[in-house]
This record gives sequence, structure tokens and C-alpha cells, in this order.
Amino acid sequence: MIFLKKTLKSVFTATVAGMLLFGAAVSSAADTPVTDIKTDTVVSGTLTKDQKNPRFYKFVAPEDGYFDLVFTNKAADAGKSPIRVELFKGDTKHIFMRHEGGSRNFKSLGAKKDSVYYIGVDLVYSDTTSVGYDFNVKYTKADDWENEINDDQANAREIAVNKEYKGSINGLTFVGAGEADKEMYVFTAPDRGYFTVDLNHADVAEHGTYELEVLDENANQLYYGRQYEWFSTRRLSAAKGQKFYISMDNASDSDNQIYKLKVNFTATDAFELENNGDSKNATEITLGKEYSAVSNNFPDSDHQDADFFKFTLDAYSNVTLDIANDDVTCKEDFNALIYNEAGDESYLSDGKVSDKVSAMLGKGTYYIKVEHNTSAAIDYKFKVSAKPVKNKKLQLKSVDIKKLSGNKYSVSSAVINKKDSKANGYSISISDNKDMKKSKSGAFSGSKALKAKKALKIKSKKKTFYVTVSPRYKDIFGKTVNGPVSKIKVVNVK
Repeated sequence: MIFLKKTLKSVFTATVAGMLLFGAAVSSAADTPVTDIKTDTVVSGTLTKDQKNPRFYKFVAPEDGYFDLVFTNKAADAGKSPIRVELFKGDTKHIFMRHEGGSRNFKSLGAKKDSVYYIGVDLVYSDTTSVGYDFNVKYTKADDWENEINDDQANAREIAVNKEYKGSINGLTFVGAGEADKEMYVFTAPDRGYFTVDLNHADVAEHGTYELEVLDENANQLYYGRQYEWFSTRRLSAAKGQKFYISMDNASDSDNQIYKLKVNFTATDAFELENNGDSKNATEITLGKEYSAVSNNFPDSDHQDADFFKFTLDAYSNVTLDIANDDVTCKEDFNALIYNEAGDESYLSDGKVSDKVSAMLGKGTYYIKVEHNTSAAIDYKFKVSAKPVKNKKLQLKSVDIKKLSGNKYSVSSAVINKKDSKANGYSISISDNKDMKKSKSGAFSGSKALKAKKALKIKSKKKTFYVTVSPRYKDIFGKTVNGPVSKIKVVNVK
């Protein structure tokens, strides 16, 4: 059956302007009269052996909903008197359903209000003089059904999140695009958050193989899956106002499979924003807030997903990362790396994350990269916390400020009250403004008596200066960063 489907699919592709396999379509007779009919009304007719032109019937969808075209071939032996029935949308050239043989129920086809449909009926051949038939377009009003033909982005059925929709998808019998039936839906994220797509059969007795894709508005694939009977995608992130397309394909020869489709949307600002696979597109996070994410989820097909998160420190701090799988306590197989703005990197973990991994970092912007060592899509949660390091004991005892020529002053030495054993130097800042605006800074070294590596100079018309000192440490990257700042010391220069 799979080989047959592929063979016929290539023939369908050659369909143009109403010409079909197994002979000409009923639409080939342009001057054939059309009879207007109403839905939910039985229509009867007779086809004769010598009849040259097909019969055409036209109906208009009264509401958004779906219809079942129930057709009956009244021949005693339909095999000897097959009737060709074709369903068109908009005009008599765009066919999307076809049947040749005996009685048939074209069940549950979605329609939009005021859409125009044509039914073409023709006798293929007959061993008798005439063959009778009747049919009924049974219409059901509904706002939760697909609208055929919705097989591309331009004709995608617009849907709302958190609402269930129904549709039917066909194998060989659907020829709207010259091939088997496809469905496409579009929705807009109402807020920032994440969503999953659920696909189920309306009747558990029905089944078939579906292919499902989630695409962005540029047709980039965010998810792909092929499944028998049902789907439930991984969590996929969404920004407010972002558009997504859901594409479905009947991957088997199953005819007229009725399904249910639902986009489950959760609004939250605590979920990653894809594609955050590099520092440029990192998801910005708030320190101390728990977030959740999915590793190896974007795109689902190549399992190369890594997640970058961005945060900023206002002061030298002890930064802690806590990460775990959503559903288990084991934290193995995660790699967590940290980067500064210069692109320097350091491992917070390599293969295993303990309960809390800490790093000392100075003021600035940083990026954390999280990746899972396996190819499986893993839900995880994490939190980045930062505790500014304070040193209330560090104070300036004295500062030697010398007046140079004009309004220039310099600082070449200072004395602190206590040595910081972890410091590899100190930084002194001076300003003529008590809020330390437009301050000048320089590097100093020493135990308690500090000497400038290069004299710190400032230009001012004032004679009162404000001075602070801070220890200098090595951060996780081996870079020198400034630690906590001391209280301001006021120095008056004569």
C-alpha cells in the first residue's frame, strides 16, 4: 500500500485544470449547466449511457462548520455501472475530492461560511441504459473545524490557543494540491510563555500515521514528529505576538481520518525564549528567580540544542547556579559553562551539577550556557542567584593628596586599616563630588601602606575630595576584578 500511494501521488502531481488520472475529470465540459441545491436536502437524478456531459450541482456553506456528502449509486451492480463523483471548491476547476465506483460517504469536510462548492456527477461506463443516484449534503454548524483547502501557509486555518479543533485528513482521495491531503493551522501567541500541540483521533477505533511539524512564520522547522495514532509535542517557547504554523500530513493510506487538535498555551515569563543557542540571542533572566527550559528541543530533529541565559551584576558577587531535571533529583549529564562579555569561558560543571555551583564574579554582564550530554529532550529547571560581597572592615586611614600646578592633584599613596589576604591588589577612586560622580581610579599595591603603580591624577577647582578603596580579586576566568567598595573618606587639601 505504501508503494501504491507513492506511485499514485506522483500521478496526482501531474493534475492540471481538471484533468485527472483514469481519464478526464467531469470539469472538462465548460458549458455544462449547473443546478443550485441546498444543504440537508436529498437530490436525485439519473445518468444515461449516451449522456455526453456530466451533471453539476452548486451549494453554498450556510455557516462555519463541516459537511458530509452522502452519495448513493442506485445501480443493482455498481461495479458494472460506476459513477464518478468529484467535489470542487470555488469553481469547477479546483477539485479536491474524487470517487469512482459505487456509493460513498465523503465524511466530515470543513467549510467556511459562504464558501462555494460544486459537485460533479458522471457515468464512467454502464452495462445498462441508465443509472439512478441520489445524494445529500448534510451540514453541521461549528466554529471548531478546519476549513479546506488549508494545505499551505497562505490558506492556513487560524485557530486560538487552549481550544480544541477538529478536522479530517485523507490519503489518496484528496487531490487539492495534486497530492494527498495536508492540513495547516496558524496561531498567534497571546503572551510570552510556552505551548505544546496535542493531536488525537476523535474515535479510538480510527487510526493512521501522522507527520506533524511546527514552523515559525519563516517556515523554519521548530518541531518534527511522525507518530501512529497520537501526538504530544515537547514544550516550545513563544514570545508575545509570535506566529506559529502547524502542518499535518496523512503519512499512510488511511482515508478520511477524523482528528482533534489543540494548542495548550501557558503564559509565563519564567521559560526560555528560543532560539537562544548563542550569547547574541540569550534569554535574559532575573537573578533569584526560578526558570524552566528544555534542552535538545530546538530544533527537535537534530538534537543539538543549547540554551544561553544572560544576567548582569552591579557589584562583585558570589553567583550560584542550581539546576535539576524537572521530574527527577539526579543532576548528572548537564554541562554548564559561564562566559563574560569578552568571550572568556569557564566550566561551572562538566558532566554533573551538584546542588549548588558557585563562582566569584565582578560587576558586568555574563552568560550561562546549559547543554545536556544526551540526545534526548530533557525538561529542566534552574535558578541563578547572586549575593554581593561586602567588606565593612576595610577602611582608608589616610590618603596622601598632593597639589600639582594649577588645578591638578595627584594620589600616589594611601594607608588602609587591615590587609585583605585574598586580594592581589587594590583600586582607589577619587572624586570632588560626594556621590563619586566622574571619579578617577587607579591600581595600588601593598600590605597596608599602598603605593600607586601610576600616580592617580584629578583636575578640580575644589579642595575637598572623596576617596574609596576596594580590593582586587581574581574571578573564575582568572581576570582581575574589583571587590566591595569601602566607605567614603573625606580629605581636605590646603
